Order: sequence, then C-alpha cells, then structure tokens
Amino acid sequence: MPSSASCKTKAACLKVSAQTPCVTASSGSPVLQKRTALAITGEGEGFPSQWLEIWAKPGSRILISGKGPLLKSWTVKSDIPQQKDQQRFMNYSRRHIDVYRELSVQDRILFEKIRQADKETRPALKKSLDSLRGLQDSINDIIARDQLTQLAAAKQHSDYWMGVLYERARFSKYSKDTTLLVRTKQLYDALPAAEKSSVKGKRSRHIFTRR
Repeated sequence: MPSSASCKTKAACLKVSAQTPCVTASSGSPVLQKRTALAITGEGEGFPSQWLEIWAKPGSRILISGKGPLLKSWTVKSDIPQQKDQQRFMNYSRRHIDVYRELSVQDRILFEKIRQADKETRPALKKSLDSLRGLQDSINDIIARDQLTQLAAAKQHSDYWMGVLYERARFSKYSKDTTLLVRTKQLYDALPAAEKSSVKGKRSRHIFTRR
C-alpha cells in the first residue's frame, strides 16, 4: 500500500498521495459551515511525525503545493489571515525547518530499527538516535530564535501570533538554551492586559508559572 497523508478533522478530509503533489477533498466530506482548522498528516515510511496546518472557510479557495513527505514546509496560498501568518513564519525559517523535518524522518526510521533490533545491535542504534536527537534540538533552537525575532518585530498580535508565543513558551522551558525562555517571557510581559487574559495568553502564563 502506498504511503499517504490525510487530515485530522471531523468537518472535512483531505488526502495527499505520496507519489503525487496533489490534494483533493475526499468524497462525502460535509460542506464547511464556518472557519475550520485542519491538519494534513502523513502515514507511511518517509513521513515525519508532523503535520501541515490548513484553515478553511465557506467559499475560500486554497492552493496547496509541494513535493516530498515534508508536508510542514509545503506552500499554501489562501486569503485567510491565519494561513497568511502561518506561511510568513514558515518562509522565514524554511531552510532550517526543512532540515529539522529531514532529521525527523531519520528519527522515525531509526526508532523503528531499535524496536526490531536484537540485544547486540540495539546499544549502537540507541547511541546513534541520541546523537540525532541532539542535532534536532540544536536545529529546533535555531528555529525558535527565528520565531522569537518575528514575534518581536510584529506590530500587531494576531491569534496565530499568540499561538506561536504559547508554543515558544511550551518548548523553550525545556531547552538547554535558557535565553529562549527569557526572550519569550519578555514578549509575554510586554503584552497588554487584554491579550494576557485571552485564552492563549492564559495558557502561556500557565507555562511560566508552572514549576
């Protein structure tokens, strides 16, 4: 059976063939009644454990293009503000994100080898996996610094902006680079009271106050 990608949502479903770069709605999918967040995910060898965020609404026209299994870095053209923001952040860090996704694919393959390995070969494979994940962490920190630069440069704080801030708070707390958490906390502290009290603002605050 060929590898494929599909979306995680009850509102609609998309399928991506691993052999062709096209995306089509599955038969029988209900018509969207409001703006809906979708996630295109990949299944099968070669797909990293990541997804492509898609926003759709009634009457919207969305063009998705890309090649290969690195769905996260595919190009999405849309008139929906959240999608434009997503692509803006993606384009800023695309080179490093592509490297990270490639490492994620290797991680997935190596992890499966470890699961099936015998006692003699497993230690060497685990050592390779540890080295690979250390490299992933380094690349992820670079992406985090890129996103923090974008967050700081933004003149307006959209819903997507608040979501990226939350993600940076969630992951920076566990990074070996302590400056990432400091920079993220500074961005949060500078928010107006209304944004701090929003749903995503409260989620970020919970990260900072949790021990």
